[in-house]
Amino acid sequence: MHKIGNLIPLTKRHNSEAQNYEFNIKKDRYFKGKSGTTTYALATQVLGYKEWTPAVVKQRQQELIQKYIECWCLK
Repeated sequence: MHKIGNLIPLTKRHNSEAQNYEFNIKKDRYFKGKSGTTTYALATQVLGYKEWTPAVVKQRQQELIQKYIECWCLK
């Protein structure tokens, strides 16, 4: 699971607090603000998932790589 698709940028404090909690706990505690949204643009995608599975990570990996190719003109 050491893939870019499995990474979500967090502040150092949130990353330390997240530990190895279950996905739903992490999602509720660290990605949702008081208004039910997140201040992290990349974490917005995560809020739409009910589970964080290898298939989700694989799909997200492909999407992020495609976005990097487009934005960084890598073709």
